Amino acid sequence: MQVPTTGRRGRPVAVLLVLAALVAAILAPERALAGPSLVFDLESGEVKSAENALQPWYPASVTKIMTAYVTFRALRAGRLTLTSPVVISKNAAAQAPSKMGFKPGTVLTVDNALKMMIVKSANDIAVALGETVAGSEAGFVAEMNEVARSIGMTQTVWANPNGLPNDAAHTTARDLGVLTRAALTEYPEYAGLFSISAIRHGKRVLRSHNLLLDRYPGAIGMKTGFICASGFNLVAASKRGGRTLVAVVLGARSGLERAAIAKSLLDDGFSQRSLFGGGSVRTTINTLGADQAAAGPYDMRETVCGKNRVRPSIEDLVEDEATPTMASAYSSNDVLRALQKTKEKAPAAKTKNGKEQKVDGVTVVLGPPLRSPTPVQVFVGGADGVSGTTVDVAATADADVPLPRPRPNR
Repeated sequence: MQVPTTGRRGRPVAVLLVLAALVAAILAPERALAGPSLVFDLESGEVKSAENALQPWYPASVTKIMTAYVTFRALRAGRLTLTSPVVISKNAAAQAPSKMGFKPGTVLTVDNALKMMIVKSANDIAVALGETVAGSEAGFVAEMNEVARSIGMTQTVWANPNGLPNDAAHTTARDLGVLTRAALTEYPEYAGLFSISAIRHGKRVLRSHNLLLDRYPGAIGMKTGFICASGFNLVAASKRGGRTLVAVVLGARSGLERAAIAKSLLDDGFSQRSLFGGGSVRTTINTLGADQAAAGPYDMRETVCGKNRVRPSIEDLVEDEATPTMASAYSSNDVLRALQKTKEKAPAAKTKNGKEQKVDGVTVVLGPPLRSPTPVQVFVGGADGVSGTTVDVAATADADVPLPRPRPNR
């Protein structure tokens, strides 16, 4: 992945002035700082901008959009209902964080499971949902791949329901656009799940990692993702003036950077700017070279988690959905000091409750929240909210053999 530098000798002064104005106007860092990206109109599928949209990439937790989509299909087919029980198996409970951490045998409804998986990005809940839908994790992964092919995701392979590191899994910005369009247009009754910015479970309030929710005008979801190999990913949708645009950002180097880039892309999209110029032929996500072959996934491990990594803000370190993976890239002393500082002074500067961070000398700022979200209540137990419902899974052998996982990212 080539990353052009700024301020190169010979660059027109006017361009530098424009860049300075963009920074001052609370916009994103340069697009080149991130990996593939895509912006398209949800209804028409028209592509507003695209950069390396066919480059294979590790999906990380945006995988959970597909897990939700397959679950929606099962709901419509009558294979289960929103009140059907989801049982936390030993296999689900053994997943790496981020997770809800329920004990094996804990029962919750499909409705609550979807909310926990999407907002908390709970890896254990994603696996439990998959096992509920298909009977086993392996069976669900097979269904994920079958469904992906049926909706036109030509460069995607899923390896698990949650996006935890697995070298076999890969997708593209274009394919994620196809998936997101299918999820939002085919199942509008469930679209609101992706716009929930916080849930409350007991005394815990768990907030979404999508910084655009409650901050970007018209934001309606969707999903974030992070592992060292992928960098920070984001699928973000926003509705304005009767139009809905979707931005896909892959390979950013922090949670703030991915949100800021998505903001800039959406702003450009709503302003009708396009990388394809003013030609009469419109490119859609279905005609965006879907059958073109490409090399394997780009690996962000060294950039994001290596010794020369760009250090993320404290919020990325302690809040993102793959915190243990991110934290493993730091010494234990680094993590301890970071955690100790969270209640005192966060390294990432804040401006009127906004979020600010310097990336390669460029100040990235997201404005303060536009509204204060009310957390959506979730609970374990049946539809009546009976707390602490469990079943005995000790005598039940897991039906599937877990797919091989690589060593944790370092």
